[in-house]
Amino acid sequence: MTQAFVWWSESGGPGKTTNTMQTAAAIARDKYDVLAIDLDPQRGALTHYCGYE
Repeated sequence: MTQAFVWWSESGGPGKTTNTMQTAAAIARDKYDVLAIDLDPQRGALTHYCGYE
C-alpha cells in the first residue's frame, strides 16, 4: 500500500523540511521504503540535512 504525506505552507520557516526529514526517518526505521522530495524553490535543505550535497 502506498501512502503520501505532504507538508505545505506559503510562509517560510514553519518547519516543513524538519517535519519531512523526521517523518521519513521514522518510517524508514520501520523498514519501509521512503522517497522524500523537497520542492522549496528558495532553500531546499532536505539534501543537506540528509548528508547529500
